[in-house]
Amino acid sequence: MIAVEAALSDQEAPVQVQEKEIKEPVELVDLPEWKDKIVQTMQIERLFENPNLTLTDVAEKLKTNPKQVSQIVNQGFQLNFNDFVNQYRTEAILEKFKQGEHRQKTLLALALECGFNSKSKEHV
Repeated sequence: MIAVEAALSDQEAPVQVQEKEIKEPVELVDLPEWKDKIVQTMQIERLFENPNLTLTDVAEKLKTNPKQVSQIVNQGFQLNFNDFVNQYRTEAILEKFKQGEHRQKTLLALALECGFNSKSKEHV
C-alpha cells in the first residue's frame, strides 16, 4: 500500500485552473428576420395568453432552441423574456379596454384572460 502511495505522489497530475470564458453576444446575422418571426408567432398564435409560457414553448413553435430565442429577445428587443411576454399581455388588456370589455369584467379577469397568472402589483 505504501508503494502505491509513493508512486502516486511522485506522479501527481498538474492542477489545471480554468479561466471563466467571457461570453460575447453571438452575432445574429438574421436578427431582423428572427424578430419578425417571434412577433408574428406571438400575435397570430397569441402565445402570451398561456400563463405558463416558457422560452422552450416559443422555441418549439419557431423550430429553434431556447437559448436562441432568449438571445433574439435580449438583443433584438432589449428586453428579458418575461418583460417581452408581459408587454404583449399588457397590450392585450388595453385592447380589451378599447373594446369595452372592462364594463362586463374586472381588471383581474381581463388580466387572467391575457396570460397574467396572479394579481401581483407589478402586473395589474
